[in-house]
Amino acid sequence: MTAGQWPVYQVFERPAPDKPLRAGGSVHAVDAEMAIENAWAVYGRRPTGVSLCIVPRAEIVSKTREEFGTASATPQTAANGEQTYSVFRRTGAKLTYEEAKPVIAGSAEQAMALAIAAGADCFAIWIFPSSVMTSSADMPADCPSAPQSHKWFRDHKSFPVLAMLREIRADESGAEHA
Repeated sequence: MTAGQWPVYQVFERPAPDKPLRAGGSVHAVDAEMAIENAWAVYGRRPTGVSLCIVPRAEIVSKTREEFGTASATPQTAANGEQTYSVFRRTGAKLTYEEAKPVIAGSAEQAMALAIAAGADCFAIWIFPSSVMTSSADMPADCPSAPQSHKWFRDHKSFPVLAMLREIRADESGAEHA
């Protein structure tokens, strides 16, 4: 981050109530509250998202398949100081990270080793402490950036702009010939 630049927050969206979170993009913001508002402004217009979550990008630890060998081969567990880590995997050729089963570990290195052991068949893995995630579902209902029960969405094909322009041009050319 350069001087004067706001921190980056990774945005995760839930496409349906019964679907896992997936990485959607990123936003710059001063704090988590502003990040969730920016996320709704940018990604909330999509008709597929029912909730959004944000995570400071600095908290995300990532490894690619080529780097998996650098993680501890036998994950060890610590008796104290354990916390839940969220795990996101990229399994296909697309750059889409989807939520996987979380792991409980004493450190990020242990969490990464557990995540790799649970699914080494993926292309890349992201982990971060679940406690750093801010969800729009946790926001009060009267908040403007809270999830909406319905969304009105119409794509560009729903508006008959070309037909209207043809009609206007036809009327103009008819007026010129009269």
